[in-house]
Amino acid sequence: MFENELSYDARGNLIKNRETSDGERREYVYVYDEVGNNVSSALREPDESGKWRETQKTINAFERDILARDVMDRGFIGDYVAAGENAIKSSKQYFLDGDEFKLSETLEWFYGKCEPSRE
Repeated sequence: MFENELSYDARGNLIKNRETSDGERREYVYVYDEVGNNVSSALREPDESGKWRETQKTINAFERDILARDVMDRGFIGDYVAAGENAIKSSKQYFLDGDEFKLSETLEWFYGKCEPSRE
C-alpha cells in the first residue's frame, strides 16, 4: 500500500510530502524564499525511536536578475524540482554520513543572452 500526504503554504507552494510505502515512511520538506524560489529541500526519515531526522538535503541558489519564464531553452530546468520565479543558478546535494552532512553533488547552470537576428 502507498500513501501520500501533501501540505501546502498559503501561496500554494508544496512544503511537505509525506510518503508511506510497504511500512517505510519518509517525508520531503521544502523551503521557499520571499519570491517563491525553492531554496532548499530535505529528505527526512524516522530513526529507531520514531523521531524524524534529516538524511539528505539540497540547497539551491537562483539568478535574481533572470526570470525563469525568460529562459528560452529550459531543458533540464523545466523538470527540475527547484522551481521558482527566478532561473536556477546552482544546486548542492548533501547526504548524512554519521552525524554530519557531506556534499555529494553540485549542479550549475549558466545563461547567455540571445540577441535578435538583424537579417
